[in-house]
Amino acid sequence: LFVKNKLHKKPYHISFISKMLIVSHFIFWITSALIYFIMEYENSMKGNPPMEILMNVLFMTNNARSAGFFNTNINEWAEATRLFFSMLMFIGAAPNSSGGGIRMTTFFLLASGLISFGRHRKQVFFAGKAIKDQAVKKSYMVFSLAIVLVMLSTMFISIIEPNRWTIMEIGFEVSSAFGTVGLSLGLIPYISTYSKLIIMLNMFVGRIGIL
Repeated sequence: LFVKNKLHKKPYHISFISKMLIVSHFIFWITSALIYFIMEYENSMKGNPPMEILMNVLFMTNNARSAGFFNTNINEWAEATRLFFSMLMFIGAAPNSSGGGIRMTTFFLLASGLISFGRHRKQVFFAGKAIKDQAVKKSYMVFSLAIVLVMLSTMFISIIEPNRWTIMEIGFEVSSAFGTVGLSLGLIPYISTYSKLIIMLNMFVGRIGIL
């Protein structure tokens, strides 16, 4: 896989990590767009023109790992859709971007490790190249610590803010903060200072990396 370097008239080979990110991005984008469409076609998208639905699906699923702009009313989403987007925001963006989360490369290493384990392979491979065991172990550590952080944060905020919002609503806000996405159900202006500090902690840790 390469692109032509017009300046030096030589092929420019795309690096291994670039291949991984390109493949991961498009797999995430297409798969999540299809799932989002199935979930919300008879709900928030019902009655909308086909072109508007297409733009909504492509924009929102890509945006769940980036800036946090939105072209649909998030409060109209079904609970399952909010959970799905919480998962996308938890995974986050590429490691060289301004996004947060556990990062796409971490999730990709997790998936590759599980596939290799299921096939009884001793080494994890991608694009014909072996991935170091240390990198795979690090991805499992990042995932485990991030899960603990997000779950504890959700639990503590639900304790601080009893009977005000559901666990799903709070979990959505925490996942959005951890992924530094910016999507919100509108809870943040009404939560207490302690809850805001927890949200801020997730934003900080999600952005710089949990390790």
